[in-house]
Amino acid sequence: MTATEAVIAAVLDSSASPCVTCSFQAEGVVLLHMLRERRPDVPVLFLDTVHHFEETYAYRDMLAQAWDLRLLNLPLGLAINFNVEMLRNGIKRVINTK
Repeated sequence: MTATEAVIAAVLDSSASPCVTCSFQAEGVVLLHMLRERRPDVPVLFLDTVHHFEETYAYRDMLAQAWDLRLLNLPLGLAINFNVEMLRNGIKRVINTK
């Protein structure tokens, strides 16, 4: 196991419900590929700012289908509201962790 694989394994193994954000740019896709090697069902969060190129959406959709991703498209308004709530109440209370 490489050092990178060990870090990924440790992070995934220490989280009760891991997920990854991805904008489907080069670096994010590499990370996503590495995470999927360890945990293929990891949820993938895509923040839809509505300012992405059409090619980005097409690439996202192509990879989501080819890799059978658990893709969650988050509208910008939802992400903003979540962050405001998290700042007000703390992340543990917002996502119901102990």
